Amino acid sequence: MDPQRPPGWASATPAQQQQYIQQYQYQQYQQYQQQQQQQQQQAQQNHQQHDQASPQQQGQPQQQQQPQQAQQYQQTQQPQQQQQQQGQYFWTPLFEPDGTPEDIFEALMKAFFSVLDQQNTGYMAPEVLSSFLDVQGFRLNDNIWKSNHRQMPPPFHPVDNADFELKAAYEAWYFEHRVVSRAPDRPLLPGGGMPHLTPAGFTSYMAVESAGDPELAFRGINAALRAYGVWAEMGPLPREMLPAMMPPQIKARMDQAALRSRAAAEQRIASQQAYEQMAAEGRRGPQDLAADPRYAHRRY
Repeated sequence: MDPQRPPGWASATPAQQQQYIQQYQYQQYQQYQQQQQQQQQQAQQNHQQHDQASPQQQGQPQQQQQPQQAQQYQQTQQPQQQQQQQGQYFWTPLFEPDGTPEDIFEALMKAFFSVLDQQNTGYMAPEVLSSFLDVQGFRLNDNIWKSNHRQMPPPFHPVDNADFELKAAYEAWYFEHRVVSRAPDRPLLPGGGMPHLTPAGFTSYMAVESAGDPELAFRGINAALRAYGVWAEMGPLPREMLPAMMPPQIKARMDQAALRSRAAAEQRIASQQAYEQMAAEGRRGPQDLAADPRYAHRRY
């Protein structure tokens, strides 16, 4: 059973959301402990009744059976205690079967965002997102901003192209963001700008990445937990808290985003060609214009 959102969940701070989730999970763990204790007590009673009924059939006195039973009980308890110390029982699944993020995933991403947003602006710059992906072990090709620093004709810089491609990805996926000018003293690349993710956009971005590649997300989230010290008391994230494989619904979203991205790319190419043609027309000198029949002058 997953926790229900309490009143004021959306406006709660990451610490408040984490506290609520931990309280809920601790209650679930206490119930689990009570069930385990009841089962163990019942098992002990069954052993005692069996030993009292036929001690001779066991081949040794009843008093000698008790140390072995205690040893078996301790051996059974030891793995459970180790799991408790590792924090396994304090995590619940991060996603629903269709890849929709659970409240605990949203709270975790909100906690990461608050650590990454050191200036408390409420937005995440491309450099910050790229660094966060590096910590998680993302491949270069999957780090859109980092992999698209390509040489550009003056007056544009490689970072302008990186911003351009990341902005296009945000638009194709409908990740909530805003666009600002990276350098007001330089011209803006047509269709470009510096995209900044909102907390909701960051959560959506990481939800797709995590549900789309659960194995990478398992390693990456644990690496981020260690690197940023977020939710340290929870212990490592168990693999079973993530989907076993990519949900079909996430695959469908990827296909739809790819179509939107391809259509946008074709539109950008057409716009760029028109821009270059207009620029070429603007560079034509007065003599060229005078020689053009469309610009011929009549003398009277």
